[in-house]
Amino acid sequence: MKPGPKILSPKTLVLLLIAMMGLSACKEILLTADQQGKTVQVQQHDVVTLQLRGNPTTGNTWRIEQIDTDMLEQIGDYAYAVDDDKIGSGGMFTFRFKVLKHGESTLALTYKSQHNANNEVLKTFSVRLSAK
Repeated sequence: MKPGPKILSPKTLVLLLIAMMGLSACKEILLTADQQGKTVQVQQHDVVTLQLRGNPTTGNTWRIEQIDTDMLEQIGDYAYAVDDDKIGSGGMFTFRFKVLKHGESTLALTYKSQHNANNEVLKTFSVRLSAK
C-alpha cells in the first residue's frame, strides 16, 4: 500500500507562512547613473543592484571608494557584461549590496585607470541610501 500525501501540522504551516512573508518583504532596488547625487529610500534586507557603464579594455574600472559596511554588505564581486562581441566594446558593471540595517549612508564609486600614474578620476558616482 502506498503512503498518502504528508499533511503538515498547523504549527509547520504557520512557520512556513511567516518565513514566506519575510522573504516577500525583501525587494531588489535598481540604481543607475540616473540616481547620481540623489537619496534613495530602501528597507532593511533589500538588495541594491547598481549598474554603471564602463570599458575595462581601456584599463578603466569602477571602484568602491565609500561604503558603510555596517549598513551595506557587498554580495560577491562586481560582474561585467559587454554590450556586443566587438573588440574594445564597452559594457555594464554590476554591483550588488544587501541592506543590513536601518540608517543613512553614502555609497560612492570612482571610475579610473588601473595604470594611470597620477590616479586621475574620470567619473564618479555617489548615492545616499536611507533605510527605514
